[in-house]
Amino acid sequence: MITSDRNTPKRAPHDSNGDKTLQIVKKAIEMFNRVGYERVKVSDITDALRIGKGTLYLYFKNKKELLFECFRQVDMVISSLEASPEIRSAGGFFERLRPRFVGAHKHYIDLGGALNLIRLSSVSADPEIRRCAQDSYRAIIEPLKRDLEIAIRQGVARPIDAELAMCGLIAFAESIISRAARNDRYTVQEIDDLIIDFAEQALRVPQSQGDSQALTADRHMFSASITDQNGVCTEVNDVRFEGGINLRGILGQAEIEVDPARVSSIAIREANEVCFADVTTRDGGKASLQVQPNLIVSSETALGTLRIALGGISLLAFSNPQE
Repeated sequence: MITSDRNTPKRAPHDSNGDKTLQIVKKAIEMFNRVGYERVKVSDITDALRIGKGTLYLYFKNKKELLFECFRQVDMVISSLEASPEIRSAGGFFERLRPRFVGAHKHYIDLGGALNLIRLSSVSADPEIRRCAQDSYRAIIEPLKRDLEIAIRQGVARPIDAELAMCGLIAFAESIISRAARNDRYTVQEIDDLIIDFAEQALRVPQSQGDSQALTADRHMFSASITDQNGVCTEVNDVRFEGGINLRGILGQAEIEVDPARVSSIAIREANEVCFADVTTRDGGKASLQVQPNLIVSSETALGTLRIALGGISLLAFSNPQE
């Protein structure tokens, strides 16, 4: 992401003039893409907007700073999306696809062409522009790459180069959205469904194959007792959280993945309509994290596979992991 600690030029505060800033940025993105950053003059942008050059200089001290603001607008969108409850509370890579791409699609309508501008700028002859563009593109790729790598380790995603896969998926999504924007034949829902279905088909391991890969990928099989909110206790094996071995939650301002190998028990409670997991580690440490109550916990019992929403559990007590 583009932040002040990367030695990018200092900017005047734009927040109080967001509408005008965005208006200038959108026109700059359009013209930089169509003509090229080097060939566009500040006067070309101001003439297109029918404003004076002095007005633009109230917001940006030069053309390069305006370019950096184009990058920053995309950076802000990604940061906002990744911080949203819909994404932070979702279980994993595949569960996060829809909120990520639906949210990005909404912003693409306003900032169409911004990704292309970042890609073009990432090979700029100007080292400062090149570095900032590359930083911005990494900020887009990194959350997707990180979650896909976890899904690969869990055996639910195909073994593939996660970075290249995400670059390809983003390019595919941008191409589809751009093409659909020129034709009202398709609804936003249809476009989003197509992108997500493509990602599922391309990246998810088929169910039967995924079951065997997941068993191979994990180092431990966990036995536990699950006590539900009605007090019914069931002895189970091979505990899974949305198909993965770790429980994902929010600890303060950070994401965390709880490894059952380090945990003796997890107590589930609700406070102020928020679901919490009170975790006790094997060495006696304690922590409370916010979790998604609808997250599915699955396990094997003597009778068959047990599935229960996390919010329906009162206590998960783990035995020692089996190698």
